[in-house]
Amino acid sequence: MLIRMEFAKGAPLKFLSHLDLMRTFQRIFRRAALPLAYSQGFNPHPKIAFSPALPVGAASQCEYLDVELDAQMSGDEILTRMNRQLPEGLEIKKIKEVSQPADALNAIINRAEYTVYFQTKLSEAEVAQYLEELLKREEIIIEKRSKKGIKKKNIRPGIYKLNCQQETAGMCIDMVVQTGSDGNVRPEQILDFLRNECNLAITEARITRTGLYVYADGHYKTPLEVVA
Repeated sequence: MLIRMEFAKGAPLKFLSHLDLMRTFQRIFRRAALPLAYSQGFNPHPKIAFSPALPVGAASQCEYLDVELDAQMSGDEILTRMNRQLPEGLEIKKIKEVSQPADALNAIINRAEYTVYFQTKLSEAEVAQYLEELLKREEIIIEKRSKKGIKKKNIRPGIYKLNCQQETAGMCIDMVVQTGSDGNVRPEQILDFLRNECNLAITEARITRTGLYVYADGHYKTPLEVVA
């Protein structure tokens, strides 16, 4: 059976890398004595697949993973076993059995929603003006460093929404950006551009991913809503 899970990764684990998160879940599944299905071949590994990686330093209200089990189990039994093993900062929110075959999470998820809180001396109207001017640009060029050197990339086509509002915790920007197998725009790239190119003073930024979606034909659906 194939299970799709929605889970939250809270502030206590925001500096846990994607690779370490994968290892953490493998330990949780083993300690929960779930009958994991394994791949064939010389080096068998559990059949677990995750949604697009969360930036290190960010928390999330809704991450997803698919895990294949070798035996039928009820969702309640899976939840009960896992909840006994979860570390602080991880919460399983929903579980759904998925008909096989199912498209991979990385292949179908193409939108990510983030909320960014930060401190600034500017007013809401002033920050909104910066964001409006940013969205009017045809290009937003960033530099990506890799082993092959520095590569320039235009991230403007992958920015779909930028809104701001003043709240008691500070200034808040809500953004929807591209994610998944066709490319990723990360919130810190937008923040760095605002700091460096627009001279927007931003300090103490706190990033939370608030949604992952499958966007098609003008509609947003969660990875749990698109499967039978």
